[in-house]
Amino acid sequence: MKILHTSDWHLGSNLYGYDRLPEQEKTVSQIVEIVKKEKPDAFLLCGDVFDMAQPPAGAQKLFNDAVAKLHIANPEMVIVVTAGNHDSPSRLEVSQTIMHDFTNAYTVGELEKSSDEESFRKHIIPIPGKGFIVAVPYCNSRSFPEGFYQKLLDRVAELDSEDLPVVMMAHTTVRGADFGGHEGASDALVGGIESMDAAQMGSGYDYLALGHIHNSQNIRGTAGKVRYCGTPLAISFDERREHGVTIVEVGKHGEQPQISERLLEAEWPLLSIPGQDKFGEWDSVLTELRNFDSGKKAYLRINIKKPEKPIPDAVRQAILAVEGKQCRFCNVNIEKSRTLSERGTRVMSVEELKEISPIDMIKKYASDRALPLDEEFEKMIQEALDQCEKDRREA
Repeated sequence: MKILHTSDWHLGSNLYGYDRLPEQEKTVSQIVEIVKKEKPDAFLLCGDVFDMAQPPAGAQKLFNDAVAKLHIANPEMVIVVTAGNHDSPSRLEVSQTIMHDFTNAYTVGELEKSSDEESFRKHIIPIPGKGFIVAVPYCNSRSFPEGFYQKLLDRVAELDSEDLPVVMMAHTTVRGADFGGHEGASDALVGGIESMDAAQMGSGYDYLALGHIHNSQNIRGTAGKVRYCGTPLAISFDERREHGVTIVEVGKHGEQPQISERLLEAEWPLLSIPGQDKFGEWDSVLTELRNFDSGKKAYLRINIKKPEKPIPDAVRQAILAVEGKQCRFCNVNIEKSRTLSERGTRVMSVEELKEISPIDMIKKYASDRALPLDEEFEKMIQEALDQCEKDRREA
């Protein structure tokens, strides 16, 4: 079985106020061309189809058009789309019947937990003579049924009498991933999704197609069976890897998957000056910005070392530096003097966050960032919290 693995399209997103829908249309067109050439048996889009639960009409149209074009490019291909944490599960499923009847596409937005047989019918998608797709959408960990992954995989094992390949897809955070580019991410939590071990996702699959983390990568210690394909189009300046889609081939159940990438060309690449993870003095960086190729398309961020005193009109100066050029200026990124990890900050789990009091959380925040929090200010905060609690009880 041959599959194309993609995720995190984030249709409808913008970057510092710039509409990216035209870029996303061109990215989709490149993916359609890959499908024409590769002729996969299944096309897997593993969550975060849209950037928000209520995407703009243009983003919804682009998704519908994409499904139609993918079907035309390879009519025998099964298309499976699952919801991510950015998607509305019900919105994704609303046109399931029409999509399936006309494009051989399955959209799985919500977990089916009412009965085993209903779950099996919804989440296990057989591809006759080729293999099985186990489609699991994003679900909050507090609502996720215990042993759900393994229950589905055990059912597939009962159905798979021909040793056909088994591919499972999910949208979650797996420990050991490189989560660069996700703001505020930690080993415990990325993008609001708690981390889990790959072992918690059961056994019996030949390949686990993941969505959510934006950097393409195999998860260490899984023998190449567990992979994030990454975004097809960069979402953040801090995403460090090239962008594309993943092609996976599995001969039969139990065999090692063969994995390769198909890179995509970005019309407007995200570039940092003087370079990613590099910071320069304000004057030299501004000069480099002024000398940037006037005809080159790019989103630009400038990285500067923390100045001794604030730079007046820094953003305005940067905007003027690229006036008349093809590029699009985004922001001034000032180097932080010390990161939270360098101060030895331990990231709290969701359970710990539930237990900690509001005032202790404020104290922790202030301590982590070396902010002053004197007794008088602390007293004022506590009085405000007490009043909020009183108002809540009387409501």
